[in-house]
Amino acid sequence: MNKPVFLLDIDDTLNDFSTSFIKEVERQGYKFDYKHYNDWDIARFIIGVEDPDKLMSDICEKLSFWKSLNPVPYAYDVLKEVINDQFDIILVTSPWIENSKHRKVKSEWIKNNFGFLRKKPIIFSKEKWSIAGPIIMDDKPKTLKSCYICKITIKPMHPYNKNVLSNYEFKSWKEVPGIIKSLKKDYHDYLFGDDGRD
Repeated sequence: MNKPVFLLDIDDTLNDFSTSFIKEVERQGYKFDYKHYNDWDIARFIIGVEDPDKLMSDICEKLSFWKSLNPVPYAYDVLKEVINDQFDIILVTSPWIENSKHRKVKSEWIKNNFGFLRKKPIIFSKEKWSIAGPIIMDDKPKTLKSCYICKITIKPMHPYNKNVLSNYEFKSWKEVPGIIKSLKKDYHDYLFGDDGRD
């Protein structure tokens, strides 16, 4: 029996993009409005810069920034010991800039931080709802909203997505094994039955 496909986002799901971005903003001498931070457009909450969008672009255009991102705690162990054995993982992400260098830096980050996933396919797309697979783990509000009607959605919680509907959500990867156990029970026929979708 084929394993069910598990679509897996990278930024702010496997890595600490938002945390590292805010630290870089503060390192450059600006402030961040943590109190009101509740939207996907993180640049809106930078304080003290004339053009926050330009600052964000300047930071995110640098390949060194993406290379420096840290893995989210416990993600490695849970993925390797719980998810990888039971599901067919496909990485789905979109680079900051659509070019070969920015695609490559994401692939290399996976190889360096999640070596057991190095041979897994990576699909570069913003329209993740159009990719075949019954399960997706992603943080982006637009993606979650679009996938909620056609996939099982798992949401790593952040200030910008706390009010977005999903089938499952977690604050720490330590919670994910329990989610996988529940998911397999709740959607067993859909995922493992002969007549399941995808």
